[in-house]
Amino acid sequence: MASIRKRSKTYQVSVSNGRDSRGKQIIESATFVPDPGKTEKQNQKALERFAVEFEAKVKAGKYLDGEKLTFQSFVPIWHKDYAEMQLEETTLQLYDHLLRLHILPAIGNIKLAKILPAHLNKLYNQLAVERKDGKDGGYAPKTIKHVHNLTYCATSNRLCENL
Repeated sequence: MASIRKRSKTYQVSVSNGRDSRGKQIIESATFVPDPGKTEKQNQKALERFAVEFEAKVKAGKYLDGEKLTFQSFVPIWHKDYAEMQLEETTLQLYDHLLRLHILPAIGNIKLAKILPAHLNKLYNQLAVERKDGKDGGYAPKTIKHVHNLTYCATSNRLCENL
């Protein structure tokens, strides 16, 4: 059951999400902000509904916190839940190669919620100028387009899941 704790003007809703490999309890939390235009009773009902929905998301494994999760941590989840089911095998192999070689070294350590178009543009510009295999010049526009398609696919999927 969700635990609700009042803060100054908000409520913190916490739910247990099992235990980690060391036996430590994993607690997921979210913040509920009451609507000042509603009565206290209406806000209380909304809070209870929020807590039930949040707990259901956590228990179903559909809650991922973009503030805590890095792009590198998100990729295996995206790979399993989306890419393996939606993409052709050859596309999947290409995307795995691009992730390993170009994308994860550039943006892998950035939190999902913090990835901005500027980060992606910097990656694309870097690819256009220098190669990792030592050859002169940058990568072909088609390679950069593949990198763009992959990052867009993964991050737009993230946005659709409210991360």
